[in-house]
Amino acid sequence: MDNSDDCDDTSADVTTGDQFYRDADGDGYGNADDSTTACTAPTGYVSDNTDCNDDSAAANPGAEEVCDSIDNDCDNLVDDDDDSVDSSTFTRYFGDSDGDGFGNFTDQSESCLPADGYVANSDDCNDDDAAQYVGAECTWTDPDNADLTCSSTYTTTGEGSVCLCQAADDDADGVCNDADQCPGEDDNLDANEDGVPDCQESVCEPQKKKWESRRLKKKKNADPVSTSMEFAFPAYNCTFIVDNVNRRWARYDDHVTVTYVDVNGDSGSLEMTGSELKVINAGIWGRKRDDWNVNLYDVIGETGVTSITVTLDNLETGNWRKTARVYLRNVKYCGSETENFKPRKLEDEDLD
Repeated sequence: MDNSDDCDDTSADVTTGDQFYRDADGDGYGNADDSTTACTAPTGYVSDNTDCNDDSAAANPGAEEVCDSIDNDCDNLVDDDDDSVDSSTFTRYFGDSDGDGFGNFTDQSESCLPADGYVANSDDCNDDDAAQYVGAECTWTDPDNADLTCSSTYTTTGEGSVCLCQAADDDADGVCNDADQCPGEDDNLDANEDGVPDCQESVCEPQKKKWESRRLKKKKNADPVSTSMEFAFPAYNCTFIVDNVNRRWARYDDHVTVTYVDVNGDSGSLEMTGSELKVINAGIWGRKRDDWNVNLYDVIGETGVTSITVTLDNLETGNWRKTARVYLRNVKYCGSETENFKPRKLEDEDLD
């Protein structure tokens, strides 16, 4: 013989073997449309051929019908159409008689898929009115002030309760929540009568910062000298004093430059000489006559700065030029350890 198909060469009754069926999903049930003949079952094949869905181990004649949109027990009936479906896999649905998409907690049904007129939520508080459900818009009227009406939404005190239009003036200041400028506070408080509620008035947290070099000394033949101050967060409305800016005996004239970088990355500068300051402070006597009062608010308004640099030079030349000295007093400013702090202008009492 020129073949090797005999499964048992000791018996003339045993020749080509048995039929086996593909079990691709490994559930022990084979696919009648995918078979092979062999002496013993090849890997992935079984002798059963009753599987109705060899792509899912959850579907075979021995499985229980559950809610999963497939025919689990191979009886050609799926989910709710099969009377043997496991009720523990049902979902609870709620009647929606007004068709607004929100269900009535008191009308419940369980099934795999919702029956007509049923939905998965129980957020309706009035199933006779499609405009009333939890979250729907409503108009609230203040019981103590009939003139105050506010846009609001419906809520309930619990499942199955009636609709309740939520109060919309939480801080009872006579201003609706959606227009409230001072949540939790009284919008009507305006101490300075400027039309801006007190809670919206920009505040100032006065700060002080010392210069790293409080004295600048430039020798007569040396290059200009500088000192800088950096701010971790924007500093607003900065003020400070450069003392001893003067012109003496017509022999030398101090020249001070203040350079700043603002929060937008733009730079600017102010300049003062002893000669100019003598004119500005003409009516002042004593030590303050040589004080240059630097106020960045007067230059850039409420824009914050991230750095300030003071540079000292001497305008005089020749043999009569002498050493120049100025003294820097603390920078005072509005500031905070928050990124979006926006203060008002420093008042006089803040600078004392």
